[in-house]
Formats: sequence, structure tokens, C-alpha cells
Amino acid sequence: TKAIAKENTLENIIKRLHSLIVKEMGYSKVAFLLLNEKEEILEPFYIYPSHVKEKAKIPLSKGITGWVAKTGKSVIVPDVSMDKRYICLNKDIKSELCVPIKIKNKVIGVINLESKKLNDFSDLELKIFTSLASYLGIIFELYLTNQKLHYLSITDELTGLYNYRYFYDRLEQEIERAKRTEQFLTVALIDIDFFKDYNDTFGHKAGDKALYELAQIIKNNIRKSDVVARYGGDEFGLIMPNTDAYMGLRVLDRIRAKIDKYIFEKEKPSLGKLTISAGVATFPVHAKTLDELITKADSALFRPKREGRNQIRVCE
Repeated sequence: TKAIAKENTLENIIKRLHSLIVKEMGYSKVAFLLLNEKEEILEPFYIYPSHVKEKAKIPLSKGITGWVAKTGKSVIVPDVSMDKRYICLNKDIKSELCVPIKIKNKVIGVINLESKKLNDFSDLELKIFTSLASYLGIIFELYLTNQKLHYLSITDELTGLYNYRYFYDRLEQEIERAKRTEQFLTVALIDIDFFKDYNDTFGHKAGDKALYELAQIIKNNIRKSDVVARYGGDEFGLIMPNTDAYMGLRVLDRIRAKIDKYIFEKEKPSLGKLTISAGVATFPVHAKTLDELITKADSALFRPKREGRNQIRVCE
């Protein structure tokens, strides 16, 4: 407990704990597996030794670990060859101990230990690891709570995209990275054309649904390294690292075309379609500071607004 209290991340806690168990107690295999409730499988969080064949996902309907996760009960198996539940991944393994990790009586994972000796686990070891699993449950709960709070602090509730605050923080980081690596960095500001008219005509509930769907189109048509955020009411910001103005223009035009073809629930031909306009600016070609880059992208956005909407323009 003293040793792992010094660690400041969940992964480091598990690694440190894992190291202590292996060195001090000498087990052949120690694994920490987490429950993927949606898929009803156990996934390795940290495992030793890290053989590829032992990194397989385990269904709750299979294996001793699957049984423990499903029932929430601890188990000692003195001879795995005599237990029908055992999945033989290593012929050298003779006995096994497995305990569930719980948060408020709900199983979130398991600690699994295997030995090359028959009947190698005692009731005392079962008590030790049951106590350890309880302690880990508290750590996991704190970790998940902090993770959720952090997610809420940087996320827009309606669209699920990053929020304005995160956008600025991330843009600052990406500009510094672009300076160090001498790479281009392109930013786009995106505005939904005549969105106020859509809201006024069909109501805010329909407007919120359209806003969410449009946000997903943008999100699904960018790279993992790109960052999209809800910049304002009907505006989005897009950060594209290692991207020049021409590449940025192509990305935005592809998104524009997808949205132009998409049929939103309340759209009526007589009232026009929901489309987007965007302004693109690139560091360090158009600007060398964060504020200047945003100003340049915003200025570029005004051009399609004056010239008929549903267009993308690069900063001049």
C-alpha cells in the first residue's frame, strides 16, 4: 500500500503492484483484466508475462476468469486439469487463483494468478488478494470519477465535441509543437448557414438535433490527430496539425459536400438546405500567433457569407 501510494496514475499503480507481486511472491502469471460490460468480455489491462496468445479477450461465458467476473465470487483451483472451466493457454500451468475487483458490489474486473505448481494457493493468499481487490476497487472508482469529471469539463454537452475552452488550450499546444517541428498547422472556423432561420422555423429541439447530426458528420470526416470543437452556438473550430492550407481546404470542402447532401429531418426544399461555410488559415504562413491565426480564419469566413454561403475560403 505504501509503495503504490507514491504512484500518480492508474497504469503506474497497476505496474508497481504487478512488479511487487511477481518479485515478492514469484507467481508464473499475474493478470489484471477489466470488464467490458457492453461486449460482455474481459480485456487484459496489464499482464505478465506478456505473451500474445494470453492477451486474448475472454467472454464471460468462458474460463475461470470469466466465471469469476460473471458470478462475482473468488475461487482457488488446486488442479486446473480437473476444472472444466479452465481454458488451457499454457500447458505448464497447474493451479489458479482468481478474485473479482468490484465497485459497490459491481464487478469491474478480476485479478488472476497462475502457478506451475499443483495446489500452490492457500486460503491466506485468497484473503490477501481479496483485500487487495477491494483496495483496487476504490482506486478504480476514484480514477473513473476523475476521468468523468475531466471529460465533462472539456466537452460540449449537446454535440459531444470538445468545448471552446479545450479548443484554445489544444490550439496553443499545437502551435508550440508546430514551431518545434517546423510543420504547418491549419485552423478552420465553420459556421452553419442560416441556422437561426432553421431554429425559428422548426424550434430549438429540431435545431439541437440538426446541430448534433452536423457535428457527427464533421467528426467522422477528419483524422484522429485533428481536433474539432463547438466554438460557439452554431460555429465549430477545427485544428489540423501537419496540414497546409491546400490540404485544409480539401478536407473542409469534403465535409461541406457531405453536409450539402445530407437530409436533415425538418429540411424542406422551399426553405433551403442546411449548409456550412468555413474560413481557413495556416500557421506560420498566414499568422504566427494563436490570436492572429483565429482572426485570420474568422476573416476568411466572412467571404463566403458575403458571396452566397455553402463555400470554403482560405485566408488571403
